Amino acid sequence: MFVSHSDCKVANPVRVLGGVDVLVGSGPPDQQAAAVAALQRGRISLRQLAAVGMSRRMVRTRVDRGSFHVLHRAVYAVGHPGRVDLGDETAALLAYGEGTALSHRSACWVWGVLREHPGEVELILRPDGTAKSRPGISVHRSKTITPKDIVNRKSLPVVKPALALLQLAEYGDAREVERAVDEALATRTVSRTKLREVVSEHGRGRPGATVLAELAGLRPSSLTRSEGEERLRNLILAAGLPKPEMNAPLHGFIADFHWPEWGYVAEFDGFAFHSSRTAWRRDRVKDRTYAANGIRLDRFTWEDITDRSPATVAHIAGQLTRRRELSSPTAA
Repeated sequence: MFVSHSDCKVANPVRVLGGVDVLVGSGPPDQQAAAVAALQRGRISLRQLAAVGMSRRMVRTRVDRGSFHVLHRAVYAVGHPGRVDLGDETAALLAYGEGTALSHRSACWVWGVLREHPGEVELILRPDGTAKSRPGISVHRSKTITPKDIVNRKSLPVVKPALALLQLAEYGDAREVERAVDEALATRTVSRTKLREVVSEHGRGRPGATVLAELAGLRPSSLTRSEGEERLRNLILAAGLPKPEMNAPLHGFIADFHWPEWGYVAEFDGFAFHSSRTAWRRDRVKDRTYAANGIRLDRFTWEDITDRSPATVAHIAGQLTRRRELSSPTAA
């Protein structure tokens, strides 16, 4: 694929991030370098500078006079070194060259499922890669990842979202992972089908596969998805109520606390998981789906499990008793 810079004459192509060969014209090297950097958030590699006719001595001269700024070995910011969106990720990819992609937390950030920027850039290298980590960049290697697992997003090579979540589940903090999975499912960045596929294809022998399967609701789990759910779980168990299934798949959704014998579900409505418009709509569909299948669903807030915890426990106990009576063969 060739993309021509509108203000330049056709010349030899230069490969930029995303695997695109760009025709930047036949003007002076500085003009060509600026055109390449403009397509890469102001970043450019020594290899690309050589492709536009700039020698190492010319590069050193521009570094000395402040028009180029060293970001990594053989990677420069053109014009100014100021921070730009995804600038660190762009520079890291240029530092390691082709065959490299954003992975783990960095990939999750690009896919929009992390709340905070991870800081350090994480990359996945081709299986035969031997490069080592650098300050601000952590490298990983994989024998199972192939080109089909990598796509371009925001002009950067990045592993697909389901694979990024599997990587995060293997190395990430438990709370960070559960929030990322919830956000990815809520925004339809991934589907449970894709998560199931990535666990099957890449999860053999990896602890992250078990964590991801549980958090994504691919099978019933004893894990909870937030501090609020943990508190509600403790209230239920401390009251001696029947033990529910937690985060269990049910009619295309995940039931926080499910008593399948009596068709009853209790949900914790935490702001973090239910504040977005997408999550609100999803919850309404969930409510209707459960009601249509004869399942009673009650939602509880943070105040319900802290300030009003005795009333909350009494309500759940009453519903379980009522549902148990309704499901009894001797019920009228």
